[in-house]
Amino acid sequence: MKVLLAEKPDQAEKYARSFENAKKQKGVWIVNDSQLGEIHIVNALGHLFELNEPEAYNQKWKQWNMADLPIIPQEFVWHLDTKKARAFKTIKQEVEKADGVIIGTDADREGENIAYSILSHIPNGTSKITKRLWINSLTKKGINDAFQNLRNASETKNYYYEARARQKSDWLVGMTMSRLTTIQLQNHGFDIKGGYPVGRAQTATVAYIVNNDTLIKNFKKHKFYELELTDNNGIVYQNSEQKFKSFDEAQKALSSLSANSLVKSFEEKKDQHKSAPKLMALAQISKVAANRWGYSAKQTLKIVQSLYDVQGVEDGYMSYPRTHCRMITENEFKYLSENVNQYQNLLNFHFSVKNPQPRKKYVDGTKVKEHYALIPTAALPILDKLSEPQRNIYETIVKHTLLMFAGDEISNQRKITLQNQGYEFVATDKRITDPGFMALVKESVSQSRKNDFPEYEIGQQVMATGKIVEKETKPVNRVTEANLSDPILPKLGIGTPATRADMIELIKKHGYVTKNKKGELLPTVKAYVLCQYLEGTMFTKPELTAGWEKYLAKICVGNGTENKFVGETENLITKLVQELPHRPLHISAMERQKVITPTRDVVNDFGECPKCHKGRVKEINGNSRNGKYHGYFCDNEKCEFGIPGTWGGTIVSEEMVTQLLENGRTPVLKFKSKKGTTYQASLNLDKSLKVIMNFVNKK
Repeated sequence: MKVLLAEKPDQAEKYARSFENAKKQKGVWIVNDSQLGEIHIVNALGHLFELNEPEAYNQKWKQWNMADLPIIPQEFVWHLDTKKARAFKTIKQEVEKADGVIIGTDADREGENIAYSILSHIPNGTSKITKRLWINSLTKKGINDAFQNLRNASETKNYYYEARARQKSDWLVGMTMSRLTTIQLQNHGFDIKGGYPVGRAQTATVAYIVNNDTLIKNFKKHKFYELELTDNNGIVYQNSEQKFKSFDEAQKALSSLSANSLVKSFEEKKDQHKSAPKLMALAQISKVAANRWGYSAKQTLKIVQSLYDVQGVEDGYMSYPRTHCRMITENEFKYLSENVNQYQNLLNFHFSVKNPQPRKKYVDGTKVKEHYALIPTAALPILDKLSEPQRNIYETIVKHTLLMFAGDEISNQRKITLQNQGYEFVATDKRITDPGFMALVKESVSQSRKNDFPEYEIGQQVMATGKIVEKETKPVNRVTEANLSDPILPKLGIGTPATRADMIELIKKHGYVTKNKKGELLPTVKAYVLCQYLEGTMFTKPELTAGWEKYLAKICVGNGTENKFVGETENLITKLVQELPHRPLHISAMERQKVITPTRDVVNDFGECPKCHKGRVKEINGNSRNGKYHGYFCDNEKCEFGIPGTWGGTIVSEEMVTQLLENGRTPVLKFKSKKGTTYQASLNLDKSLKVIMNFVNKK
């Protein structure tokens, strides 16, 4: 008998359902395969084993003392999560009876880690591992194909070494650096409520946001000047390479220009094709969802996961969520192409299929290593039964996927370069002959210029009038949750699709960043203090932190070792424990007082928001850098509905809020002005649902 170890219950069930006559007994699926014989399918519940806390190694590490740092165990030890003991017991019983084990957890480093961490806690568990079910599609066909192409377990074991190296190193950093930073900042007189957690990826992300904020705060607007030419046809030629710091410099250059300019080049490109964008991965849908609906990265991941794990739908509605790949294989393209009409009818998204064959931009099995792009499965949902967020995400991904079957945008492009006294001026023209896929997206299809583009010849003299154009420098864009998801974190190599959403939530929870209604991420004073204290270390240099991921990738392909990676981490934290306590920290007493861990406690729920009808009105007690606050606010981040906790010196009670929400007004109440006089008024909701006063009389 063979055991197949799945990562989650739904995964185990999908494996089982791909066989004929699958049956379940006491939490174990039993199937039969013509080649493998009887297979017992068991499942984990994600990670069953966790690294021990410091005090489990040494009781002195229970207290946070500088003298006990760094925290480096002689040997790492894992313990079973007691809440998952039943799942482990079932797996252990089956593995002990089996003559072989097939690993069927997720096809990535964490999946490998989950399997080996479980099997290493079962006598002879790892020695029974024979095959690896490397699967990136939980459709019935995808599962059957994977079973026909079982890999030798040794081919993927390096993923386990990579994951374990990351797990150990992140533990070392978190346990030592969080204590070191918190203790030292306490010694410097800072409020340490909530501590100063440090993590390899999270601290680098905080540092990036702090650097972004610093650039914006220190930005000073500067004017600069450029020259332009306009010919007798009204065509404007720009010289964007030459920027003049002063108007006088620009005026001098303008005065030197001749009345005639020489046509240096005339380029014409006909039938230029622009294909639809690449398929989506988690980062791309997270960016779209943040921009369109204000969803956090964690919310988006949760929504996509809910479309992947659909009760009673064997294949779900969406492919595996935690993917960074934007390619698919021939198998996925085949079922997508066979179902184009069904998807179009479902979404009322009709167009003629112009590209029925797979193209390398979208379909290349050699580039799909773990999970393929985020695409719909062949199972079609009843749209009305999806929640609004599910429907938003589902329709966006499906429409984006279908664009690869639409026609290319086709255009004729021309470019003229004029030369005058050593300066070059350029004009371009794009005439769209077929908008193709662009007609299907919300982006406006660029139109050609109103003026006819001239048919000049090279060497021709052209009359053109020059002028000075005043411009000004602009600051960098502020970091948002949308651009952090894509492209910032993927480009920096920080985190993975499986960890980024939680990491963004974590730095908000720790009080390092706040998010405003525009979705912009703003660093707190606490973030600045953290980054100043760790300045110069790898934790505040995202490019160095990303280097860890590069070395981890080397372990995966056998060009690096776990021991070297963990050893270098131990050396790093040991060095920082020796050096950091001696560095000065220059922050004023006023700034120290601003270091407050934001809190936001929900006290009561008053039901649906009357303004957006999407969120719910919650009573909130909070604490921010501006002090404590109390009020009643809609929990939809895109909605601005709110009722203050106090008004005119009078506390707004729960009863008053209920009256406002149900009747649009409160009874007449007594208020006190700033001068101390009393007056009577009721609180009303106006047409825009803002709280206003309706005065009865004023004394």
